[in-house]
Amino acid sequence: MSALLLRDLTVERGGREVVKQVSVEIPAGQVTALLGPNGAGKSTLVLAVGGVLRPKAGSVLLDDTDPKDPANPAASGDLAATEGSTVQEELAATTTSDDHKDPADPADRKDLAVTKDLADPKNLTDLTGRRPERIRQAGVAIVPEGRRLLPDLTVEDNLRVASYALSREAAQAGRARVLELFPQLGQRLSALARTLSGGEQQMVVLAQALITQPRYMLIDELSLGLAPVVVSRLIPVIRTVAESGTGVLLIEQFATVALSLANYAHIMEGGRIRFSGPAGELRDNPDRLRSAYLLRGSQDKPDPQTTPPGAVTPLTGRNPLFYP
Repeated sequence: MSALLLRDLTVERGGREVVKQVSVEIPAGQVTALLGPNGAGKSTLVLAVGGVLRPKAGSVLLDDTDPKDPANPAASGDLAATEGSTVQEELAATTTSDDHKDPADPADRKDLAVTKDLADPKNLTDLTGRRPERIRQAGVAIVPEGRRLLPDLTVEDNLRVASYALSREAAQAGRARVLELFPQLGQRLSALARTLSGGEQQMVVLAQALITQPRYMLIDELSLGLAPVVVSRLIPVIRTVAESGTGVLLIEQFATVALSLANYAHIMEGGRIRFSGPAGELRDNPDRLRSAYLLRGSQDKPDPQTTPPGAVTPLTGRNPLFYP
């Protein structure tokens, strides 16, 4: 299965490692959730994938392996994988087969970096350190936190800016697609972006990413600052995008929202992945979600400044991940 592979990514900000050897697989046509407390390094990870920040180490790879190719180990049966299964499902099987192992403990599971042994190098495209526009042209779009749009331009012009590198036909097709996904924007095309509601602004930034019809999409904080009724309108859109074949990495403050969409989930804390497994495990076992949040590695405790002062932490009773 095609996937966007993040392998052992390490990213620095201000001379300090914020993301530490993170490996994540984002399969095409699926939603992958990335959860974690404030200051965990999730937003930095997204910016590094999008080319805004340059990784200190590791790689960002596009894997175009055809699952029907006889040279693919999954197709030949060498991985003992069932038809239609993914690398993530195989890893989940290994982490849940032993009742004495804790999937929240990195020492008791296989790291997702195992994907490097499964991907055929000739099918990999290295995007590490490329300029943002090149990464976007390769089919990877990011939606950074904070609804970054051009406030003094109309909705129509914001969409035009996002499609500037496309052919006229592709731009028209992309525009038709996003207005189908967000019909409300069709009525606001002449409005200045700064006059839109928070929900409408979020629709615009999502539309800007989707107008290029990307193969992979990384969304940082879908619901931040939005009313629940607005979020409920966005959830079906994300599901539709994934069902159309786009791989989605969803970073979300409300675990209930992310896990309702996701096939697979990761929890990031202190710059590292602390849990990886099927989203259903966390939906069905809230205590496992909490324990993964509270996990601190014996040698990998986060720096004191990892979580900004006043930020919501796993120890805070009002953490929205547990009390949506």
